[in-house]
Amino acid sequence: MAVEQPGPKIIAADYRPGFLIKLLRKDLRLVTEAARDTKTPLPALSLVSALFDAASAQGHDLDGTQALGAVLAALSATK
Repeated sequence: MAVEQPGPKIIAADYRPGFLIKLLRKDLRLVTEAARDTKTPLPALSLVSALFDAASAQGHDLDGTQALGAVLAALSATK
């Protein structure tokens, strides 16, 4: 089975889930706890967690992880 590339889905705003954001957020919490317990530094983990938390706050919990593209677009929008 080939790994699907999310780029075309991001461009098309196709957020149908392959892997749900809410499940990824759960996994990130588990990794955070394990890293804390083992004193393993994972410097990018807090940034990644914050971005997926923002996706959840924008209503993307039941969308695929490619919906992070919408979050990044909103964060980079200028007026």
